[in-house]
Amino acid sequence: METYRKKKKTQNAKEIEDLALDTKINLQKEWGNKYEGKIDMATRAFAQFSSPELKSVMNETGLGNHPEMIRAFSKIGELLGEDSLVVGTGMGSAQFSPQQARVEIQNLYGDKEFSEAYRDNRNPGHKSAMNKMDKLFKTAYPSQKRVR
Repeated sequence: METYRKKKKTQNAKEIEDLALDTKINLQKEWGNKYEGKIDMATRAFAQFSSPELKSVMNETGLGNHPEMIRAFSKIGELLGEDSLVVGTGMGSAQFSPQQARVEIQNLYGDKEFSEAYRDNRNPGHKSAMNKMDKLFKTAYPSQKRVR
């Protein structure tokens, strides 16, 4: 009986590892160069809203590695915006060099969904998009005042 439990536990651990790897590969393909930022948002949203019990369940079952769970928490983080998420991972825009911030600005201009939110003040994501760009512009061009 004990051997069966050990074997089952090892099998479950392997399945969780496989799920984590498959999820990472698939989300990297899906999100492209936005992968790191979306993972950062998901991590921050989960850290802010999950209880210790939920964290335990997610880790023990492997649900924390499920792509739908990561997509959901990433979307929650994006909807709340960076200013609302007080928990950080050290990967936020404040960690960008000026050159990295300029690259991120260009990437965001190329993101159709973000650009629509940024340019349309009636869009629900407009305020968050404006805040994000303000932070990036301050990092990218620290000695210049931004004109809107």
